[in-house]
Amino acid sequence: MWSLLLCVSVAHASILAPLIPEKCPVHAQGSIEAWSRSPICSGKSLSSRYCVFTSSEYNNGHGISVITPPESSLEILGMIQNSNYYTLRHKHHLTQSQPESRSYEVKETPGRGRGVFARQTIPKGQVFLTGFPALLLDQTFETEIAPKMNETERTRLYGAAFEQLPHHQRLSSLATSSGEDGSVYEDIVRTNGFGTGIGTKGKKYSGIFPEIARLNHGCRPNAIVRFSKTRLSIEAITIREIQPGEELTISYIPPDLPTPIRQSLLKTHYFFTCTCALCSSSSSSSSSPSGNESDENRQRINQLRSFLESTRHLQPARDAADELLALAEKEGLDFRMREYLNELMLTFYRLGDLDGAVGYAEEALRRAVELGGNSGGGDGGDEEEGEDEFVRAVRANLDVLRAMRGREREL
Repeated sequence: MWSLLLCVSVAHASILAPLIPEKCPVHAQGSIEAWSRSPICSGKSLSSRYCVFTSSEYNNGHGISVITPPESSLEILGMIQNSNYYTLRHKHHLTQSQPESRSYEVKETPGRGRGVFARQTIPKGQVFLTGFPALLLDQTFETEIAPKMNETERTRLYGAAFEQLPHHQRLSSLATSSGEDGSVYEDIVRTNGFGTGIGTKGKKYSGIFPEIARLNHGCRPNAIVRFSKTRLSIEAITIREIQPGEELTISYIPPDLPTPIRQSLLKTHYFFTCTCALCSSSSSSSSSPSGNESDENRQRINQLRSFLESTRHLQPARDAADELLALAEKEGLDFRMREYLNELMLTFYRLGDLDGAVGYAEEALRRAVELGGNSGGGDGGDEEEGEDEFVRAVRANLDVLRAMRGREREL
C-alpha cells in the first residue's frame, strides 16, 4: 500500500511513439553494459524518451527495474550499486528463507487484504522490517507522460519493468485497489508506490518496496517508516511496544489531520474508506461544539503550526508552543513530536531565543533517538549505518546553536 503522498512536478509532455526494444542512446555509454538487459524504450526523440532498465543481481538476486530517461540511467545505477552493499549484509534479507526467525508474519486480515502482524513482543523504537525497491520510476513519467500514452504502450513498458525481474511475483502479487482503467501493472504501481525523496538531474522518483507495501494504514498507527537515501531502503520502526498478534500499521497520510480531510485523501489517493475507531467516532466528546473533540484538536494543531511559522512575537510563540505540544500529547501524536520540536527550534532561533531553540533541539534529538534514529538492530536494523538523516541534521543544528549561545553569553 501507499505510505506517502507524492509531491510531483508538472511538465509538458507529448504523446510517445510505440515502444521499441533497443539500445537507447545515452550520454554515458558505460551505463548500458552495466544493466542486465538491453533497455526497452519509448519515444523517437531523446527529449521524450523513457526506458526500462533492469538489474537482475540487485538485492541478492531479487532484482530491480527503473523507468527513467536514458540520460539519468548512469546516476541511478550508481545509487543502486551503492545500495546493493547494504542488501548483501542486511539481516532481513539474509534470513529470507527463515520466516520463523522474524518478529512478524504476513497473513490475511478481514476486509484489508494481507497485513503484517507481530509474532512476538516488539519493543518501542525497533526496526522490525526493511525493504529495498523492486521498481523505481520517474514521477514525471508516472504522472505526466504515461497518462498520454495509449494503453498498449503503457502496458508494454510497465509489463517489461515487472516481467524482466527474476522474481517478478514479488510485485505482481501486491494489492490492487484503485479500480481505475488500465493494466494490472499500473494498478499495482498506483496502489503500492512510495515517494522516495531521491532525485537526479532535477527528477524525482517513486518506488515499490514489496515488503513495506504489506503494511496496512492506520489513522493511529503503531509504526512509522524512514527512508535512507544512502541505502535506498525504507525501514519500518515501532513507535510503541507491540504485543504478539497485533497488526503493525503505518499512516499513509499526515496523521495530524481531522477526519474529513483524512477520509478525502485516503479515498482520492488510496481508493478506500477508513473505518478505524478514530474515523468512526463521530462524537468523542459531548462538550465539543462540533461533536468531535479529536478533530477540533487536530485542526488547532495545524493552526498553531501555521501561526508559529509566521509570528514575530516571542511570548505568543511560547504560549502557542506549549499548547501545540500539549494537544499533540493528548491526541497520541508522540511519534510526530520530533518534527514539531524541530519546527519549534527553527521558530525560536528566528525569534532570537537561543535558549528556547537549544531546548527544543535537544528534545527533538531525544525523541528521534528514542524512535530508533540512532541505532539499528532487530530483524531490519543495520548496526553499522548509525544515525538517520534527521538525527544528523538536528545534531548539527544543535552544535551550531550551542556555539552561538556560548558566544552570546561571553559578550
